[in-house]
Amino acid sequence: MLTFVGLGLYDERDITLKGRDAIADADAAYAEFYTSVLPAAPVEDLEEFHGTRIEVLDRDEVESGSRVVDEATEKNVVFLVGGDPMVSTTHADLRLRALERGVETRVVHAPSASTAVCGATGLQNYRFGASTTLPFDDHEGWEPDSPFERVAENLERDRHTLVYLDISDNGRYMRASDAAQRLADSDVDASLAVGVARLGSDDVHVYAGKPEKVAEHDFGSPLHLLVVPASLHPVEEESLRRLADLSKT
Repeated sequence: MLTFVGLGLYDERDITLKGRDAIADADAAYAEFYTSVLPAAPVEDLEEFHGTRIEVLDRDEVESGSRVVDEATEKNVVFLVGGDPMVSTTHADLRLRALERGVETRVVHAPSASTAVCGATGLQNYRFGASTTLPFDDHEGWEPDSPFERVAENLERDRHTLVYLDISDNGRYMRASDAAQRLADSDVDASLAVGVARLGSDDVHVYAGKPEKVAEHDFGSPLHLLVVPASLHPVEEESLRRLADLSKT
């Protein structure tokens, strides 16, 4: 059995009771933290909270899948991820490879940024188009176009865009202000951006304005997200005024 367990958004307490039970019943626990992390819960805190050893796998180990799937053919294995497990195509692919090997799988869901961002900003869920991820520009002279193309496509369809921000292997997190600056420097005709920090915590911070203004704002500690809204429903606009200081920009 291979059980994918969502850990939620922020710390070790975000997991569901079903998720805790799945970990307690498992013979082995693996995790990956390159697609998402719990900012307030390092793996040592998770191990203490659940009373079990958790082995963190790197990108190559997860994408090959062989080790996790091999063990799940004979044992009860849990695979732990930040947020909700099947938001990432990496996890969906791992699940399919397990099923191809005849391994039974199940998913224990948890809070996800894709839905929680609506509560933090007041933007309505049905108004969002396809999301995208903005990677670091770590290669001299190279700037990925596809994230901004996705934003432009959504704006043309009058849809908001949730932009996930990159997490590097060495623990570096992209800031919402940096993402907003790259948006401002792009060819996308975006009149508004919304930065979100520490979603799921008691210290969630939301700030909205023109991309140039958001680029100047200090969002504090990670994790950060960026939302590029399309046209605003009156309720959405009022929500951003009250929740994200829109009137001050």
